[in-house]
Amino acid sequence: MIPSSAKMFNSKDIAIIGFSLFFVIGYVQVIGKVLSVLLNIDTIDGIFEWFRELHRVQENKLIAGVYAENLRKIANIGEFVMKLTAFAYGFTTVGFIFSNTTNQIVFEVPYIAKEFTLIHRLAGSLAYCYNVYNVFLSECTMIFIGIYFIGALNILSDVIGKLNESPNIQSAGNLLLPAILSLHVEILTKFDDFCQVFFFAFTIQLQTSVILILFNFYLLMQSIMNFFYWATLCSIFAQFALFCFFGQIIFNRSERIFTDLYQTKWYEMEISEKKALLLMMKNSQNAFGLKAAGMYDINMLMFVQVVKMSFSYCTIMYELL
Repeated sequence: MIPSSAKMFNSKDIAIIGFSLFFVIGYVQVIGKVLSVLLNIDTIDGIFEWFRELHRVQENKLIAGVYAENLRKIANIGEFVMKLTAFAYGFTTVGFIFSNTTNQIVFEVPYIAKEFTLIHRLAGSLAYCYNVYNVFLSECTMIFIGIYFIGALNILSDVIGKLNESPNIQSAGNLLLPAILSLHVEILTKFDDFCQVFFFAFTIQLQTSVILILFNFYLLMQSIMNFFYWATLCSIFAQFALFCFFGQIIFNRSERIFTDLYQTKWYEMEISEKKALLLMMKNSQNAFGLKAAGMYDINMLMFVQVVKMSFSYCTIMYELL
């Protein structure tokens, strides 16, 4: 990180500054995400243990069928998203290695003369690959947990829907309501743990993504045929779009819980079950989702606003610089 920072501040070449800035921001992302995982191992283990609990066979066949169907879908979605993420990071890595071996030296090893270009290029490529590996693992951890929360919310909605499918609502309430209440409390508890674990990671992700997108647009306006700039932009867009997309889905699924509960025949249940269901409806009125810095909702609206802002600011930068 220190060589890249020194290169960025001492160079007057816009391409060198761009490469160095990508390195510095990449290191910041790696540090934030890796530390979020390492400092909260026990909490993350607790979340994964809860995921394993979801896969255990349920005593009730009706509930077991809902769990099995949704968990199968989530497994397929998770596999696809992991492959897409791996492709995005791999594409960018190939682009950097190609650019690092053909263009100017970006990463310089301290105390080694500039004439030893092979050492500098090799060290830069290895450092980049190592950081990509670390950020990829932490990114996959966040994505995997987010996907399972979406699956858990889908399970909750489907089990709530089973209340209306039964001809005897009181019997269905006695059978399904304990499972619904238990799952809802577990989702709220584990999701709060998830947000606390990755609080700084979400904040760093938003800030660095905005800077990278903004600066990448400016670099493309300087050299539109540069392969590395395009590879980096595609990777950043894929990463940030998935980030916002998952936040949007989690918010939509949590928002749907109140509607699903309201549409049940709760008025036909017993008094104790009515109270429990109405209390759950009260807690579900405020939908939850991912937030950056505890204030900014992470959703597709944020993605659109960031892209629009990046286009506007890069145009201003291009005219001024």
